[in-house]
Amino acid sequence: MIFTRLQIENLASYEGIHVFELSPSSSIRKIVLLGGKNGAGKTTLFQAIRLALYGPQAYGLSSRGRKYTAHLRNLINQKEQHKVSGNASVRLSLRLDDGRHPMGIYSIERRWILNEPKIEEVISYKFLPDGYHMNERQLNTAEQDEFEASIHKYLPISLFNFYFFDGENLTDFFKDGKGFKDTLLSLTGLENFDILVRVLRELSLEKVVKRNASAKYKLLKERYFNIKKQQEEVAAKVSLYKEKYESITAKIESDTKSFFRSGGISEKEEKYLQDVIVKETQRREKKRLELKEFANSSLPILLMKNQIKKALSKLDYSADNFAKETIFSYFEKSSVKEDLIKIIGGQTYDLLLSYFHDYSKEGPEPIFYSLSSLDKEKIREQTSHAFSLDTGRYIALEEEITSSSKTQKELRNTLSSASKDRTIMFEKNMHKLNKEQASIHQKLLAEQERYSLISSEYEKIQKDFLSAEEECSRELREKSSKELFFRMYNSFSEYEIHLFREQVHYLRDAFLKLFNSIINKKNLISGLEIDNELQVYPYRKTTCSTKSMRHILDELGENEFIRVYGQLAFDELQDEGLEEKTELSLKMDENLFSKGEWQVYLMCLYGALSSLGERPMPFVIDTPFGRIDTQHRKSLIENLLIKLHGQVIVLSTDEEINQLTLNILKPYLARTYTLVNNGVNGTTLRENEYFGEVVRYGE
Repeated sequence: MIFTRLQIENLASYEGIHVFELSPSSSIRKIVLLGGKNGAGKTTLFQAIRLALYGPQAYGLSSRGRKYTAHLRNLINQKEQHKVSGNASVRLSLRLDDGRHPMGIYSIERRWILNEPKIEEVISYKFLPDGYHMNERQLNTAEQDEFEASIHKYLPISLFNFYFFDGENLTDFFKDGKGFKDTLLSLTGLENFDILVRVLRELSLEKVVKRNASAKYKLLKERYFNIKKQQEEVAAKVSLYKEKYESITAKIESDTKSFFRSGGISEKEEKYLQDVIVKETQRREKKRLELKEFANSSLPILLMKNQIKKALSKLDYSADNFAKETIFSYFEKSSVKEDLIKIIGGQTYDLLLSYFHDYSKEGPEPIFYSLSSLDKEKIREQTSHAFSLDTGRYIALEEEITSSSKTQKELRNTLSSASKDRTIMFEKNMHKLNKEQASIHQKLLAEQERYSLISSEYEKIQKDFLSAEEECSRELREKSSKELFFRMYNSFSEYEIHLFREQVHYLRDAFLKLFNSIINKKNLISGLEIDNELQVYPYRKTTCSTKSMRHILDELGENEFIRVYGQLAFDELQDEGLEEKTELSLKMDENLFSKGEWQVYLMCLYGALSSLGERPMPFVIDTPFGRIDTQHRKSLIENLLIKLHGQVIVLSTDEEINQLTLNILKPYLARTYTLVNNGVNGTTLRENEYFGEVVRYGE
């Protein structure tokens, strides 16, 4: 990874847009030197790079929120914040030489829009192919995700404070222990291995919850198989009673068919047949009575149908003639006759009298004249009813009477042919079989009900049993897994210690070689100790009284002695063959160093640690040589700074890198900037200049 450009806008003392070209000129000219007095804006550049890469994580935050906004307010230029609509930004361009991404320059831009009381952040990822400056394009979502993943893979948070460090805070970095440990693991590729070992340790030490699953399983297992056995026994009884019931039912059906096939009838059937005979007799009597009524009333009329029709026609005629004859007799009376002649005339009277006289001579026998109108109407109704009767019904009645007599005869024959003794025997046998069938049916129902209850209980116990069985298996698996995790933890932790020791051995050698090449005191440090917990401290061989040191050990106790004097001294005192005066490897307190010596020690430790990294990475170093004298600065530049494995960006004052040390750096410089803050217009840049001196690269 190589940083190619940094562009900042309205950050801290920087007003407007300022651009820093950071690309190395060659594999040798890889150092960019930015000089400035305190307050000129060096730390702002340091923060801007971190902020561009990590956003909220640069401040140890997991997401954007109030705390992130507060940090941004401290960073954004105050004049810009007072504007109605202010904005600020940082854009970092870089190359990823991992063989996976297209060759070209990627850029991350974070722009902040100030809308009181909020600060809105807009992030933009772009790609510029090499040699095609007009073809810059926005990365799509998938490309952005992949790019972010690559940044965190190349420069993870665990190495954040290592590659971007403030020389003034190196003591905190190494004294913390965790920062040093995380850096060592990341640089050596053992970070994931260490995570695996820690997870295995947690799993092996995790307490198995005591569920008493085995005891519960045994109890439920006994109950389960007992109830299962009961269920099987009852099921067998149900099956047996079903067979018996079906067998008796089949025998009843068989005996009944045989009895009736041989002409037998039951008492019930005999009574039924007798009832049918009686009903048939009653039905015939009813039909005969209906026929008798027909024969007495309607049949004679039907037999004389034609004659009665002629008589009916004469009945109407005689009634008219009788009336005319009565009128004729009335008209002939002398009193009536005289009155009529006076009214209608004699001629008309003669004609009228002649009409009634002639009609009366043609009438029927005088017998019909004595019938009244009511009698005549009665005759008409009776004859009309007789003529309208359905004679077919009475023919059918006769047929039904004949059929009923035949059926009754057959039933009497059936009753007479059946043996009374055989019927009694059959009835007794049926009674016995039915009683036995009912008894078995009752037993069958009782066993079926019992089976239902047991099955319900069986299902519940089976569910509990299977659950207990699974719980027991889980408990056994947990115990087995814990034992497996414990064995794996022991194996992996031993191998991890072996790998650590290899890296620690290399680190010790690299540190001593670098430290001895820089420090101007002989035997200041004898070596570097790094324990299994990756706590690091220098030690010096010192001649001591064995008796006195063992007395101190007894007084302080093991833990406190190790804290004060170190693990090496404790281990050496365990040798029973030590002489009275012996040389022990005593842990050195930083107070035994001068401030400059301690800073040299930390820089050398940093340099040794950086040599473990395999890939070239950008180093951003702020105030690297504070408290260090000129001679040691010269040595650190020659033996450490120019040998760092990757791009180097140095933020320095004119006291840290002065004329002497600048001349040493010139062959390795790719670019220089001087930051000047005049207090009015903020910080301005002077490119290719270092505190008034024009720098010609390569001199």
